[in-house]
Amino acid sequence: MAQRLGLPENKPLPKEQLQSELPGVRHLKVLVPKGGKVFLMKPQDGPTRKLQAKPASEGLILWSLPHEKGRKAAPRISLLRPRPLERFGVPRIDPPIEPGAAVLGRLTRHEMLWLDRSLGFPDGFYRAKEFSDSGAIVLPEDAIPDELANKLRLRKPEETPATTSREIKLGKRDLVAYFESLRREDDDEPSSHGSSGAG
Repeated sequence: MAQRLGLPENKPLPKEQLQSELPGVRHLKVLVPKGGKVFLMKPQDGPTRKLQAKPASEGLILWSLPHEKGRKAAPRISLLRPRPLERFGVPRIDPPIEPGAAVLGRLTRHEMLWLDRSLGFPDGFYRAKEFSDSGAIVLPEDAIPDELANKLRLRKPEETPATTSREIKLGKRDLVAYFESLRREDDDEPSSHGSSGAG
């Protein structure tokens, strides 16, 4: 319908235009492809095929645009995709960071983070596990995946909480606070270029 009306892709239909085209319709169902991005692949054994996949992510970059009209711009997340996916048209940084944006921080898989009560979490080291466009999931450093722990008979399932129950979701605000705490620590360290006082 949007093509017939000459509307750009991914834009809502104006209410008046929708009512004139479909007078009896009160709700319009829009299909969104579940399961990830759609991309084309040309195999060696046949015609080009349309595939749908949720590309893996190796990390995230938190960034924001300059302030607009006295308001602080909301932080945005771009995911770092594995390089081999570039062959299928999946960009390395997805979505691309806009020109003029300030990068607030970067986090990669298996990176260790120190979180504490000042950030609202139990004190300890955490390992980055998964990334999405809404944040990151981290695990305590001593967490072992349940499947591996069961195979190695390190514990019985009822002895300790499952790894998934120990996961911590870091949203955009949590990530902003974490990267700001790192900057504060860097600012508090004495400069190594200062004079030693020896003469």
